[in-house]
Amino acid sequence: MKQGDVIGWKESSKEKGVYAEASRQVGQRPLPGWIELDRAAMAATVVRLPEANDVDTPVDTRLVTEYYSR
Repeated sequence: MKQGDVIGWKESSKEKGVYAEASRQVGQRPLPGWIELDRAAMAATVVRLPEANDVDTPVDTRLVTEYYSR
């Protein structure tokens, strides 16, 4: 993803039950600050790229780097 990308539903997917369930639940979960939600269109826009301080789960980047450098 990059800044300005819009994430939404394909028209064919809107006919499925999962879309109806998602549209009922939209807005119930907190969104990160780098995503803007358009509830009417059931789409989200990437306002900016996430930064390290946007991740609320502790991550040891040293271990990730070691794992992928093998």
